Amino acid sequence: MDQNIVKNKWSEIRDQIDDWWEELTEDDLDQINGSHIQLVYVLQERYGYSHQEAQAEVEKRITGMPGGARKNQDRFQYASRTPDSTLGFQRFDQRSSAM
Repeated sequence: MDQNIVKNKWSEIRDQIDDWWEELTEDDLDQINGSHIQLVYVLQERYGYSHQEAQAEVEKRITGMPGGARKNQDRFQYASRTPDSTLGFQRFDQRSSAM
């Protein structure tokens, strides 16, 4: 997912994020302030998601918005660092087959 979508559309999606995740407070939204990674961290704290679960939730919601879906299906996704992934990134199709 293009992490700039959250930042570039923050003023448009802030209320939508509040609707999707009702446990987020105004302070949480102020803390997130358009930061994709902050959104993931706050979702982990509030909902007890793992990093991967929070990342998947954000991607599912944001890419489902008008203008949020990426045309290029051959994209890279963040993956936790593992011995096989020293840079922290794996191709989506490689990550799926590795699990």
